[in-house]
Amino acid sequence: MRERWGRQHPGQPKEQCERVKGRRYTGGNNDLAPGCGGCYCCKKAKWTCHHWTEVDHAWGRQHPGQPKEQCERVKGRRYTGGNNDLAPGCGGCYCCERA
Repeated sequence: MRERWGRQHPGQPKEQCERVKGRRYTGGNNDLAPGCGGCYCCKKAKWTCHHWTEVDHAWGRQHPGQPKEQCERVKGRRYTGGNNDLAPGCGGCYCCERA
């Protein structure tokens, strides 16, 4: 069905992509949909990078060498060690949270 729409509306990649709710046309610009890479039509990322707060830093000082526990002590966060496959859309961050 997607191919049929594209044939009926040639030269309209943005419209073809964004006619489905939740998708964004980026033209390959990862800055417009972080985690999508060089794709042209992206879904909203499920994960985003969690930036440490002062509370996180304080916990880390009290529990040195435990980055996984530091991240996952809060429900909804996932420690990835920078592996984007474990939290798509999070990029190279080590601690990710739902977008």
